[in-house]
Amino acid sequence: MSKPQKVLLTYQQPDRTATLSVTTTYKAQTSSVEVVKYNSSDSDVFKDPKTCALTPSRRSTAGDETECTTAPFTIPEEEIDLVLLVVGVTAESKVQESVVVDFEDYKTTVQQLTADAFEVRFAAKENTLYKINVTPNGGAFNTSTVQCGAEDNKKCNVYFISVTAGHSYIASVKKDGTDGDKNVVAASFNMESNTPIRPWPEPSRKATLTLQTHDNTHVLEVCVDGDVSTTSTYNLVILDMVGKTSSKTQTLNNKCFSEINLSVNVNQQLRILAYTDDKNRTVVLETNVYLLDMSETLQMTQIGGKVIKASWTNNNNGDVTYTIDLGSHNTTSQVPCKAGHRCLTYLHLNDDKDNWRIDVTENNQGTVQKMQVNVATVDIPDLSLKTHSIQWDDRLRVCFPKVEGAARYELGLQKGPVYLETTPKARVETQTDGGVCVFSSDKVDVGAYINLWMLVTAFNHDGGIVASGESTWNDIFLSVDRTVHAAIKEKHIITSWYLLEDASTVDSFHVTFRSADNTTINSYSASTSSSSHTFAMPKPGKYTACVVAQKSLPKINSEEVCNVDVPTVSGDKPKTTADDAVLVTWQPPLEPIKEVSGFYVNWTKTYSKSTVVDRLPPFSLVRLHRTQSDKLQDDSKGFIIVPASDTSVQIDGLDKNEKYSFCISAVMDSVVGQPDCQTSDLSVVNWSSSIQKLNFLVEWTPDGEGKQGHIQVKGETSYTLSCSPGNWKVSVRTVSDESYSDPATVDATFTGINQVPEQVGESSIKVSWWELPPPEKNQKYTISVYQNNELKRSLPHICSGHKTVDDCSVVFEDLVARVVDPVPYEINIKSSDNTTFKSNFTIKPIPSVTSLTQTIKSSDKVVVGWQQVDGAQFYTLSLYSDAILTDIRVEHKVTLPTSFTLTEDNMMGNVVTIQACVDDNHCGDPLKITINDPVPPSENNSVIAVSVLGGILGTALVVYIVGAVVMSQKKKRGLKKAIERQQEKVIEMSPPPQPLYNEWGARRLGTRPTAPPRPLANKLP
Repeated sequence: MSKPQKVLLTYQQPDRTATLSVTTTYKAQTSSVEVVKYNSSDSDVFKDPKTCALTPSRRSTAGDETECTTAPFTIPEEEIDLVLLVVGVTAESKVQESVVVDFEDYKTTVQQLTADAFEVRFAAKENTLYKINVTPNGGAFNTSTVQCGAEDNKKCNVYFISVTAGHSYIASVKKDGTDGDKNVVAASFNMESNTPIRPWPEPSRKATLTLQTHDNTHVLEVCVDGDVSTTSTYNLVILDMVGKTSSKTQTLNNKCFSEINLSVNVNQQLRILAYTDDKNRTVVLETNVYLLDMSETLQMTQIGGKVIKASWTNNNNGDVTYTIDLGSHNTTSQVPCKAGHRCLTYLHLNDDKDNWRIDVTENNQGTVQKMQVNVATVDIPDLSLKTHSIQWDDRLRVCFPKVEGAARYELGLQKGPVYLETTPKARVETQTDGGVCVFSSDKVDVGAYINLWMLVTAFNHDGGIVASGESTWNDIFLSVDRTVHAAIKEKHIITSWYLLEDASTVDSFHVTFRSADNTTINSYSASTSSSSHTFAMPKPGKYTACVVAQKSLPKINSEEVCNVDVPTVSGDKPKTTADDAVLVTWQPPLEPIKEVSGFYVNWTKTYSKSTVVDRLPPFSLVRLHRTQSDKLQDDSKGFIIVPASDTSVQIDGLDKNEKYSFCISAVMDSVVGQPDCQTSDLSVVNWSSSIQKLNFLVEWTPDGEGKQGHIQVKGETSYTLSCSPGNWKVSVRTVSDESYSDPATVDATFTGINQVPEQVGESSIKVSWWELPPPEKNQKYTISVYQNNELKRSLPHICSGHKTVDDCSVVFEDLVARVVDPVPYEINIKSSDNTTFKSNFTIKPIPSVTSLTQTIKSSDKVVVGWQQVDGAQFYTLSLYSDAILTDIRVEHKVTLPTSFTLTEDNMMGNVVTIQACVDDNHCGDPLKITINDPVPPSENNSVIAVSVLGGILGTALVVYIVGAVVMSQKKKRGLKKAIERQQEKVIEMSPPPQPLYNEWGARRLGTRPTAPPRPLANKLP
């Protein structure tokens, strides 16, 4: 018999009985095997033999390796070195062959520690590598190799985690090498499941971990925060995800495992177990953690004179709040950090000491980590931050003097104690005075109170800090949609407001009610949950409601926002035109008609002297700025909204023999002004029989551009009417005390020169005109501008005088050095027959657009943006084909947002201008920018951001690693050829009809708006 190839001793748990398996080659005559624990001092050699049954299926012929396994038997714990006599016996009970085997019993045991973890423990005399295999149901599961042994059969511990409960497992121990199978000691066990009937005890997660790192050596202290004995011995086990283990066994005198030298990978998630070193193995701590490691995870960097930037990664599965303590008074801060994110905060040093000890604490569901970091600070040159502002795209802009030697700038932001962002390579804009501005990469929340701290650090090419500066900005940033509305209801004014997107960031709103002479009549302090307040109106007149957002600590007031001052309307007495119709007329307000978007006329039956008139229309209808009408179901009320060019409307479908009250109000910026109310009685239709006692109502309505009007003529049968050149409808009605007759209408044509003056710059006027009837040939005109009867400028011009040709216009540039207050002018146009036509025009002070940017997204998309201008109602964007602005390609009227996207369909040019306009006839100086040619494609395709500030062009390149497609020069040349072909076609074709729309809809830019035909209110079913 040869030496066995494998000897396996397997303990069954929990009774600790053992079976012995021997695999070797037996002779053919051997029919059974007996194994005897041999003891040379015992006279009875064959004492207590164990029958080892051969496995027939594995022994086909003589010479095959055959395994035999004994029945369970017991081995005393003190027996470690065994001498096994393996004897082959024939069928006649004769000894056929035998062999002696020296065997070391490792006393392998398995202890389940938690619902998914267990410990394999064994003892070995030789300090060498041992391999531990765990096999469930006969299949390979996990293998671990550990070096241990010697030292008086020191116990060796190996741990396995994330094991599936409810299965049987065998853990075997052998030496690592070719002869390991000749001495294998295993333990068979069951992993108990965690069920409601038999729950597995839930260990505590509460512990405090303190990590110290010195020269790449990691030493950990673990303090157990639970019910532990200070006199008992405990085991601590730390495992990483690849099976490396660090452990410590000691008495917990102060509940802490101290000076644990870590051999695990500290960058991986670690499993930490602490349990009693006894037979029961009671677990007192079980937790999974990612260690805060100064060399790998946690970084502390001085970034300013008294600022340290702290950053680390939250590798935990849940959000965690970290505590940072500088060890000084009131310097503890809480830093929330999302799971899987890089955490960053700025630490503000409050005194001048040079060395700081910073404590970082993480509390992850009871497991607390503490780490101490020592930082030595140095002096950093100060950088003075001069100005800061919020851009049109809600990004922060910080400006400061240029720093010599600076290769890049880093911008850091905090809102109060909350970290906002760090831009390591902030976008740079160079000023005309040599200064530098940087921009935040993210938008800053506006519409709220902001305590914004900012830090700019300049770095050289080597990454060293050249200079650093910080500043704090406390302000209330109002929403771009801020508005205050005021409407009259009975004898009260209802004021509503929207100033902030997050009103909870301020403490109150202060509402002020003022008269027309700016005298404060009443004021009220409203809570942040309020958005409206009602004031009593002392008497009819003009009033203004203003609202301010307030912060008490620190004491800050926002800018004051007031409601639109809606002009009043003077209404005429409404009179019947039939037994169920009334004509309502009024005089337009004294303010320019362009300021008013429409008139709101409403009526109600008058049942008594105390009739309540509901004058508030649906807000959505007011915003439509077009003709709308409606009546209530009981047919007692109604309203109509008519264009601003109208001064009368006929109300049909009224109830006969009823008395109505009619009210007229101007509408401006969706706000309804003070009403003027009159009554009309349909039950009294009293026509006088004497023509001498009748008065007449003369009405005129333009057929195209112009303003509707009317006048009542008393005791006369003629009236001289002066209108602008064009076709008009003139109507005359007879008037009694209560009624109007049906109108007699004629068409009239007024001849002459129609002037259209426009402000096209800070102090420039463009004068356009056309003549009716149109001249048969070109005419010479002389255009003169007067101020206070003094001739300021005069220009001759030859043109066709035709409205459709649109070739009659001149521009008077720089009429005044600087416009501070409105400047009135008189404009005279003298025709070839020396007839002079006059008009008045006023230049208004209009701020210019000061910052213009473009972002080339791709070959067919360019985004043009600019800063908002105070007082601007809209902006005019024009795209020209050349820098001298002679050939316009695209023109757009833009309100909000202050940006516009040029696409392939309208990029037939490369020069863009932007003008701020306060109305259709008054625009400021244009700011010009040239669209850059697209760049050829490269590995790192780019988005090019170009900015113009005060007329100076600067370019900053922001590289995105994306596959952007850029337009080739060949494609651009093709577009230019398309332009040329387009120009040729325009020359050959007659001018197409150009539709005109009023100010409530679209119209061709460069053409004045024209009111639509005046609609009448219809009775709704």
